Amino acid sequence: QNFGRIIFMSSLNSQIPIPGYGYYAAAKAALETTMKYVAAEYGKYQVTANTLRLGVIKTERNKKYWRRDSIREKMEASISLGRLGEPQDLNLAVDTLLDPKSFIQGTVLEISGGFRLPF
Repeated sequence: QNFGRIIFMSSLNSQIPIPGYGYYAAAKAALETTMKYVAAEYGKYQVTANTLRLGVIKTERNKKYWRRDSIREKMEASISLGRLGEPQDLNLAVDTLLDPKSFIQGTVLEISGGFRLPF
């Protein structure tokens, strides 16, 4: 059909080492590299491949962290926008990458609210 959109989901853990998440981080880093190859190999078919690298998004998967005030406050202090992400914060990025006119190819878009390591 000469058209397609692939969006890979990654994590800041691919770039920021957090004890206990080594295998997860390695898998996400491999996924980001895979995306680059998919973009290079399938672009000629008008298939785009991009990655969303997510920061802390309030989902069921990480609820054990953000539902505790003390942990949530520490995480929020590491985000320049001062809050954790909500699932709907991904909407604009996803819509842009899915747009048939999109010229975005082979890139990693970080959606983290400006996460930085605390110093």
